[in-house]
Amino acid sequence: MIVSHLAAIRARWSTLVVFALIGVLVGVGVILLSPREYRSTSTLYVASGASDATNAYQGSLLSQERVKSYREILASDRVAEQVATRVGGTTADELQSAVSVTNQPETTLLLVSATERTPERAALVATTYGEVLGDVVAGMERAADPTAGATPVVSVHTALAAQPDPNPVSPRPVVDLVLGLVMGLLVGAAVAVARAAMDTTVTDAAALAALAGAPDLGQVGHDPRAAANPLAVLDRPASATSEAYRKLRSNLRFVTVDREDGAAVVMITSAVPGEGKSTTAANVALSIADLGGRVLLLEADLRRPVLATMFGLEPAVGLTTVLAGGTPVGQVVQRTGRLDVVVAGPVPPNPSELLESRRLGATLDELRGRYDWVIVDSAPLLPVTDGAVLSRRCDAVVLLARHGSTSTGAVRQAVATLETAGAHLVGTVLAQVPRSGAGEGYGYGAYGSYGSGSGSGAGSGSHRTPGSQRTPAPAPEPTTTRIRTERGRASSR
Repeated sequence: MIVSHLAAIRARWSTLVVFALIGVLVGVGVILLSPREYRSTSTLYVASGASDATNAYQGSLLSQERVKSYREILASDRVAEQVATRVGGTTADELQSAVSVTNQPETTLLLVSATERTPERAALVATTYGEVLGDVVAGMERAADPTAGATPVVSVHTALAAQPDPNPVSPRPVVDLVLGLVMGLLVGAAVAVARAAMDTTVTDAAALAALAGAPDLGQVGHDPRAAANPLAVLDRPASATSEAYRKLRSNLRFVTVDREDGAAVVMITSAVPGEGKSTTAANVALSIADLGGRVLLLEADLRRPVLATMFGLEPAVGLTTVLAGGTPVGQVVQRTGRLDVVVAGPVPPNPSELLESRRLGATLDELRGRYDWVIVDSAPLLPVTDGAVLSRRCDAVVLLARHGSTSTGAVRQAVATLETAGAHLVGTVLAQVPRSGAGEGYGYGAYGSYGSGSGSGAGSGSHRTPGSQRTPAPAPEPTTTRIRTERGRASSR
């Protein structure tokens, strides 16, 4: 438990820093706003009037017994009222809250400490308390023993008069600052542990793999440039993000069984929108294409397509053109560098029905014969049924989750959805893992509004600023259409 708490505090160190700063600021506020207070102490000696040794010993015992009573007298209203009358400018109640009385064990000494706004007044109050107590005790002892004469049996004297101390006892800058810092750290640690206990999101790749019951294929760090330039493998081949995709490519090759009848069709999906599946699918396809094989990136997210804008390809023709219009798949393949891409095409009113059609099965079989790898970008599993429908037609499924965003419950539901569909889940990927220098994340948009299936043929992401011009090369089939278009940029999903 201690190890888990320390891990939670380390993962949320910023919370600790914030509360520590708040604690220090509170300490500074206490120092600046608290009035200065000074304390002076007067030492009183309780003595007996015995002269010989025997009587002196008995007198000492009597004095020690009387000290306890005199301490109560010093704290009484009677003494406080007399002191208030002598010093002026205060009340008995105020004096009682500003004065403390203690006695040294096994001695006849009483210590009277007074706390006031000035050193001089603190000394005056402490000294006056001693004088008043001496008068009160003398009167009480004479009344108790009228035969004692002018010298009472027990008397109170000032042993050490109170002296003004120029050093304030409050506020105490060093103590207040250290106390504020410590309290801030303790509160911050408690908040960090509480947040960790209430956090149900996925924050660990191994935990994600265990939750899904599938191998961990890799992690992708949070890339601050992904929103404007999602194709890290193409635009930033030497970056840490590109290396993460290459590692994912290698692990994917290990867990994917080679097929004798053609390509391995691998679907990359997520539980909910905004996890980064489209960006991951595109970069994995690019990294595999760098090895020199025949690779196709197929956009099967027919509700929110972005690959056309991401690669700068023609959005008017694509998978929906094949499934709904009967166009040969070879005529909608567009090439960008070494990678062939089939974008989603015009957004249809019935995406689920198209993905369940026999024509999709025939299309995938045709693509298996042409390519070594077919990487499929699908819709998220939970908002709509498209991903589940498509998963059973693919050879392997990779489930992606976003660090600190995807809940464990969503992962469980996604895995259950894939199991119900009979899909082959081969591994998991944790995306958007925080790292030094990471920037803003990326959004996907709400799938809940896609029930109508309406949309323009251009798909999403048309608001992005176009980039450099690119001319796609023909796909392996001679019937591939060459389309000249500008490459734009789409935010990663």
